Amino acid sequence: MGAWGYSALDNDPAYDVQYRWDEWTVKSSYTANEATEQFIKYWGDSIKYGDSITNMEIIALLAIHLNSNLPIAKKLKKISIDALNRELVEEALNEWESPGKRKEALLSLLESIGGQVKAPKKPKIFKDPSLCYSNTASALSDLKKLSKKKQIDFYGGSEVPPFLKTLNRLVNSQVWEKDYSIYEQAHRERLMMLSWYLGKQLKMSEEELNKLMEKGAKWPSP
Repeated sequence: MGAWGYSALDNDPAYDVQYRWDEWTVKSSYTANEATEQFIKYWGDSIKYGDSITNMEIIALLAIHLNSNLPIAKKLKKISIDALNRELVEEALNEWESPGKRKEALLSLLESIGGQVKAPKKPKIFKDPSLCYSNTASALSDLKKLSKKKQIDFYGGSEVPPFLKTLNRLVNSQVWEKDYSIYEQAHRERLMMLSWYLGKQLKMSEEELNKLMEKGAKWPSP
């Protein structure tokens, strides 16, 4: 992916948000409120769980509104304050080369909408915001049920875990809107890299890992 700067619109997730915003408000003639609602639907339950990609997308949408002097809907303000506070925790700040610069940029945005610094709330359904299931058995059971489905709704489907929705957006980042030949090639590369990562993490043999990558190289063939 590209290099990420400290401003709200200087990262790959923000570029995707800006592109979609332009597509929806110009080509599709959505109002600002309608486009915002499309984003919220697109994010689904991910807005509650604090993954960094979703946080940066929400912050980017807020910045687009501020830069264009657009009214900020109550719902957008709330999820923006939550996203900014999730990015202000020490663990998230330490992911950046200069945590101080990142913190300064986030606090400036928070102040601009009248938000306060507060500890992020943990979703009640989880013991920890990084967990989607109560235990490994329930995760395996639900994912097996999901495997039976031929069509998966990554954007509106509540049965898809937030992590998978985020992963799907990352795989499509910067390529979903391009020429289909580029889209196909980018997906082959990314699926091969995901296969390599999965194979290494699961300690597959070299032969098993290579077969998995070869399947990715043939995408979208069955």
